Amino acid sequence: MDFNLEELNPGVTFFFDDQDESKGSVTLRVCPPDELTRIEKITDEVKVKYRRGQRHEYKERDDKKFDLMLWDYTIVDWSGVTANQTPLACTDENKQRLMGGSAWFAGFVADKLEVLGEIQAKRDKDREKNWSSTQSDDSAG
Repeated sequence: MDFNLEELNPGVTFFFDDQDESKGSVTLRVCPPDELTRIEKITDEVKVKYRRGQRHEYKERDDKKFDLMLWDYTIVDWSGVTANQTPLACTDENKQRLMGGSAWFAGFVADKLEVLGEIQAKRDKDREKNWSSTQSDDSAG
């Protein structure tokens, strides 16, 4: 299998209407662990409280910034998205406006990200099953 090391996670395009692709689409990708860790490092702040002489650390997250960074990563591109009949560019600001203000768009994105997550989980399960059967074959020989 060949990998493009410049773009390891290019995204998958989902059409708003499977029967009529001209109605537009959005290209999404699942946020991998390394990227999620990077976003958390930027948006999480470690705070310290002292109670009864004991130090307690906890994290406080800038939820708005976290959401914006996550949306920016997971929404790769779109086509056919318009505002007042004018094409809407796929920018950070427009992603924020649609995800924060359009329940339909946010729901569509969430549903399709869930589909991608299920596909990834199935792949991981199949990979684990294949690895386990390979290990069993090796130990039986």
